[in-house]
Amino acid sequence: DCAFAGAAAVFYCKKVSKKNRYNAQPSETGSAPPSQQQRAVKQQEQQQQPDPASLRRCPVAFNIVCLEAPLTTVREYVALHCSNSLRLIQHVLSSTSNSTNGFVAPLLVATPPTNPSSPVMPVTGTTDSSCTSVVPSPAKHQPATQSHLGQISATAAWKSLTPAFIDHLHSSLNQPQLRAVMAAAAGGAEHTGFTLLQGPPGTGKTKTVVALLNVLHLAKFQDYYKFIRDRAFHYLSKQMTPSSRASNSSSPGTFADLASITIDDILQEQQTSSLPVVKKPRILVCAPSNAGVDEIIDRVMTLGLLDGNLKKYNPDMLRFGKSDSIRGAVKLNISLDASVGRYLCLPPEAVQQRIRQAQGEKGRIENQLREIQAGLKSKKWTAKQVNTDVVNLLEKRHLVLLDIFRCHLLHSAQSLAPSGVLAGSSLAAVSDQLERSFLNEAHIVFTTLSGAGAKQLGELTRGFDHMVIDEAAQCVEMSTLVALRHNVRHCVMVGDPKQLPSTVFIKGKNSRWYERSMFERLQLANHPVHTLTIQYRMHPEIRRFPSAGFYSDQLTDGPNVSTAAYTPPPFHLDALNRFGPYLFWDLPSFENKGGRGFENEMLIGDKASISNSSEAGFVSQHLGSLLRDFPDLCPSKIGVITFYSAQKHLLQRMLEGVVRNAAAERQRSREARSANSDSAVGDTDRSLEQQRQPLVLPPIEVSTVDGFQGREKDIIVISCVRGLGDGRDRWFRKKNTIGFVADARRINVAITRAKHSLW
Repeated sequence: DCAFAGAAAVFYCKKVSKKNRYNAQPSETGSAPPSQQQRAVKQQEQQQQPDPASLRRCPVAFNIVCLEAPLTTVREYVALHCSNSLRLIQHVLSSTSNSTNGFVAPLLVATPPTNPSSPVMPVTGTTDSSCTSVVPSPAKHQPATQSHLGQISATAAWKSLTPAFIDHLHSSLNQPQLRAVMAAAAGGAEHTGFTLLQGPPGTGKTKTVVALLNVLHLAKFQDYYKFIRDRAFHYLSKQMTPSSRASNSSSPGTFADLASITIDDILQEQQTSSLPVVKKPRILVCAPSNAGVDEIIDRVMTLGLLDGNLKKYNPDMLRFGKSDSIRGAVKLNISLDASVGRYLCLPPEAVQQRIRQAQGEKGRIENQLREIQAGLKSKKWTAKQVNTDVVNLLEKRHLVLLDIFRCHLLHSAQSLAPSGVLAGSSLAAVSDQLERSFLNEAHIVFTTLSGAGAKQLGELTRGFDHMVIDEAAQCVEMSTLVALRHNVRHCVMVGDPKQLPSTVFIKGKNSRWYERSMFERLQLANHPVHTLTIQYRMHPEIRRFPSAGFYSDQLTDGPNVSTAAYTPPPFHLDALNRFGPYLFWDLPSFENKGGRGFENEMLIGDKASISNSSEAGFVSQHLGSLLRDFPDLCPSKIGVITFYSAQKHLLQRMLEGVVRNAAAERQRSREARSANSDSAVGDTDRSLEQQRQPLVLPPIEVSTVDGFQGREKDIIVISCVRGLGDGRDRWFRKKNTIGFVADARRINVAITRAKHSLW
């Protein structure tokens, strides 16, 4: 479909003069020889450009086109051409033609793995013989029904959870959130393709994602725990004669001593047998942007994950990506560079000392395992009493052995380096080995969709069972394909197609198809969508129109914003109703476009933006009245959204003065109250000292719609900017449009950021 054409269209096309590209021969007879500076410039151009012999000449006589692809585009292009080998390729191409009872079958029905060598059969829809992808015919999507959800509680993943943990989910999540988590857990247990979770504004999407990660990780780890426990006690229960023990001494997995059992040996033996192998959870969490990825990590680190006994635990998490793009706290705690750097910064003496300490810890753990084995043989303890201790000790020894392995890698390289200092190729080799070790052991890996196509992730010995994509409606379909290449069996896509789409730079009629996400395409193909319908952000009057206009009137109010329990802020009680919850201000005004001959010219990049000084003046006056009449209101709780950068800069300048004036008035009021108070002398001296310090208030935030995506403020003011032309503006009379305001998805984002008031 158009995604195929889009992959080539996003290549950066650069026209270069044919003379500069091909004129590498000496100058013609009679012409002056090139100067030294000209020769240096030409040599530099030849180094930056590919060999002319390897390029095809353009039929146009005076130029050719050089395709220079950014790294992200290359990864998307490769993922598109390798899509036939995806494990989930049948689900990617599924539509209503293979559904049952109006629903896509793969949601709750296990599907055999796809044979990568088999041809991909097209499904019903609009096809193009020149492309390998298929666009299903649009159809109204169906929500998940209660009959489908009734099958979820019987899935293996749900059975792996303890009753206490399930009760916790019921008490901490509302019904739509719980149904979404249950559906994702069911899909993860059966490896059944895609689970779509739509999170309208204020419905607790991020909280649901954290609960989902908790369920997926805990369910898988519980199965892994039981598997290691059963196999460890299986070895203990073997009754072997000395002759059979000698004959089987070289056989992997045959142990006479519990202290000699390692987790790696258990997994290796199971792989050589016909018995199923249960490994640790492997979850890949992605988002289109670094900020989106770090936001999920912050919530996971803040809320924490709970085990079966409702105790907080920290899974082995790793943030993969460029360090300069990662948020400070995340970079310091769980980034890959920080984890590797903690080893690389060790001098040779510290590495040897760490190895000796780890060897001592390994010996202590093995002694504890021998004590447990002796107690079992003497029937001092039963297996049920010590099974938890055995698995915990085996897991601790696994981590100690892993630390010893990493230290030995570093020690071996340092012993060959002069003065024990790693540099150049030796440093790069050790770093690569350490990175591979951390990535292979991590339970949850966080990265961007583009970062999922990096070489380090492609070289791992084990892929990922589950993938969770946040803001899945803000990425093009090929970005999703990049992450699906890691042998992903089940993918949970979380997003909202009714909010901002991906940002693309393709113009024309095909741009809408290229910017469409896989989430939106599967939704149009009638894939079940689990929608969160209880919102906890907006005043009921603010919620009413978005619910009716964008979400089929499905949104309802949570108890914190419902009419009965809602406590209105003081400015809602204004006698003149100037600061109510939902107000429109009809302001006759003129829009101005920056350009030559205009005093308000304001160029943003290479394009002239649009401003409306009348609207900006009204906004600053109205918010000035608000801050004056309600001195306890902090300006940081106010946000102003506009659709044009010129208006943004104009409002920022005006509102800076509004905040300064409000701070000055509040300081004068504070001084007056202090002067009239009858406090003690010491308190008066202290208050006078405070009065000498000027009062500084935080600014009112002004940004575009993109800047407020995923955020909220108590009060939101929207400056639409567009209005009548000023008579001199021929551009307006020619275009006669309302610009960005015509984009329904941008309007949806703008009007759903407010908690108490939207003006």
